[in-house]
Amino acid sequence: MKLITGNEKEFSNFVDGLDKEDRVAIISHNDLDGIASALLMNDILKEKEIEPKLIDFIDYKKGMFEPVHEKLKKEKINKSFLLDINESSDIEGFNKLKKEIGIFLIDHHPSDTKGKNIIKTKTEDCVTFVLYQLGKEKFDFGKWKELVCATMVSEFSYNSEENFNFIKQIYPQVNLEDMYNSAPGKTAKLISSALIYFSSRKKKVFDMINNDDLSELERYSSIVEMEFESLKEKYKKEAEYFPSRKLYFYHYTPKFSISSAVITALSVKEKDKTFIIVSDLRKRKGFVQVSSRNQSGNEDLNLLMRKATVGFESATVGGHVKAAGGNFMKKD
Repeated sequence: MKLITGNEKEFSNFVDGLDKEDRVAIISHNDLDGIASALLMNDILKEKEIEPKLIDFIDYKKGMFEPVHEKLKKEKINKSFLLDINESSDIEGFNKLKKEIGIFLIDHHPSDTKGKNIIKTKTEDCVTFVLYQLGKEKFDFGKWKELVCATMVSEFSYNSEENFNFIKQIYPQVNLEDMYNSAPGKTAKLISSALIYFSSRKKKVFDMINNDDLSELERYSSIVEMEFESLKEKYKKEAEYFPSRKLYFYHYTPKFSISSAVITALSVKEKDKTFIIVSDLRKRKGFVQVSSRNQSGNEDLNLLMRKATVGFESATVGGHVKAAGGNFMKKD
C-alpha cells in the first residue's frame, strides 16, 4: 500500500491525541467501503475508550458538507474522521469544515487536495484496506478480515497484485476471473444489497454488521437481489449500443437504487466496453443519477463524466478511471 498524501505517523498522532473530553464523529460514504471503514474506525476509538457522539453516512452531492457541518455543530463535535469521501466534490465546504473542526480525512478518490491530517491513496487501495493497514499493529482487527476482503472485491482493489495476494492469504481459493462468485464476493453482494434496501437508513446496516446479525442482512438483501436480476436482463435487452465507442447506454429507474451495482456486474464480463445507466432521482425531483463502468481502464470515466456535464447547473460528478458517476438536472 502506497500513500500518495499523508503518512501513518500523522494518523497515529491524531488518534493518540484524542481524549475522553473530545466529542468525536465518524462521517463516511454511504457505500460498502464507507460502512466497513466506519466499523474499523469505531473499533479503533473503542480501544481508546472513546464513544463517537455521531456516526453518519453521506452521499456525494453539491454542497454535501453543509448538512454535515450543521450536525457537527449541533452535537458540539470538535474532532471528526472523514472516510471514503471525495472532498473535491465540495471543496469549499470541506475547507470551511477544516477551519472549525479538527478533521482527519482518509480517501482513495483522485484529487489534488493536500495538507495536514489528509491521507490519500491510489484508487485500488480502498479506505477499509488502508485503515486495516494503518491500525493492524496497534488494534485487533481479526474479526474484520473477511469484511476487509469483501470491501476490496466491491472496490476492485484486487486489480493490484499486492492487494490480490492479501485476499488470497485469507481466501486461498480465489481467482481473478471469478471474484464476484468467490466467498468475499458473495459477502460484498450481501451487504451492498442490504445497503440498497435501507437506502435512507445506512446506519441500520452498520449496526447489523457490528452486531454480527448476518441472517437479518440476508432477509433484506434477497428482496433487492430479485430486482437486481430483473434489471440485468432488461439492460442486456434494451440498452442502446454505440459500436464506435463500445458503449452501452440505458435510461431506466428501478424500484431500488441498484443501477451502479447492475452495470458493475455486467462490466466485469465485458471489460473492454463502457456501461452507462441513467435513472431518475426520486428524492430530488428534476434530477437524474448517472453511473458508468469500464473495467479495462481504457476510458477515463472520471474525465468523461466531468467533460459530459461541463456547464450543467447544479451537477455533481466524479469518481475513478474505471468507475464514475454523479447527478445533474433532468433538463440537461
